[in-house]
Amino acid sequence: MNLASANVVVDVSQRLSWDMNAMGSYGRDSARFLGSDQTVAVGGTAGTGPNSATYLQNAGIVAHGDANIGVRYKSSERDAIEVRAGESYSNYSGLNITNRISTIGMTYSRNISDTFGMFTYLRESYYHGYIHCSSYGVGAGLRWRPSEKTQIDISGGPQLNTSECGSRQGLSYAVSFSKRLTGNSQFYLLSARAPNTADIGLGVWQESVSGGYQRQVSSRAEAIFNVSFVANDTVATIPSFHGTYFDCRYQVDFGHGLQGVYSYRGYFSASDGNSLSRNVATFGLNWAPKANRSLR
Repeated sequence: MNLASANVVVDVSQRLSWDMNAMGSYGRDSARFLGSDQTVAVGGTAGTGPNSATYLQNAGIVAHGDANIGVRYKSSERDAIEVRAGESYSNYSGLNITNRISTIGMTYSRNISDTFGMFTYLRESYYHGYIHCSSYGVGAGLRWRPSEKTQIDISGGPQLNTSECGSRQGLSYAVSFSKRLTGNSQFYLLSARAPNTADIGLGVWQESVSGGYQRQVSSRAEAIFNVSFVANDTVATIPSFHGTYFDCRYQVDFGHGLQGVYSYRGYFSASDGNSLSRNVATFGLNWAPKANRSLR
């Protein structure tokens, strides 16, 4: 199993920033990750979201890569616009399937007050692999901090697919809650429903429920624990799937902008009556040479 990833974040000014990240992997079906290591920022905690515990069995040699870039501009102290575009590629030799997906989206957000904000979004995904079709989404959401230690995020809207995608329409949503327990610890809960990208198949909806706990162990180290349950709708071409994902991470600040991340991930899942389990241990480095630049 071969894996490489990179992430760059640059603050051009107080109003303008951009980021770019890319990831690629290549290896046998039995050794690869079960889905992407996707995280969702929930009150400052990196929580696991949809697609975090998916797996296609008997996929042979799997090649996967994705890259995206985003630009964020603050037009005022309360208003911001973000535009993001990306491309992903997946090939499964055992299934003779190649997926290519292009995505583009725009989000407009406004802070009504220091504790309450609202946003709207538009997004499009175009599949141009073994099938050609488009999926469109529009929605709105809010961010609310009822107290200094509590944050609630709610968003959702309709997701419309063209007939080539199977015309599977539905409501996409995400609800999260985070609570700081002490000055050194916090936890989160997250529930989401969204269309899958390349890990399982086109037009397949997934639902997930996850939770996590983060604790500052020392001034230079923190520990994070995550657990997530994921299930997808059954369609004619894709079997039913459900899986449980858990993740333990330990992050250490080495100084001079360098941070080490130790991670252990485990999976228990079932698909079409077949069960499987996987375990993955990784080590990563984050480097921030300057206050407004970082490399992972």
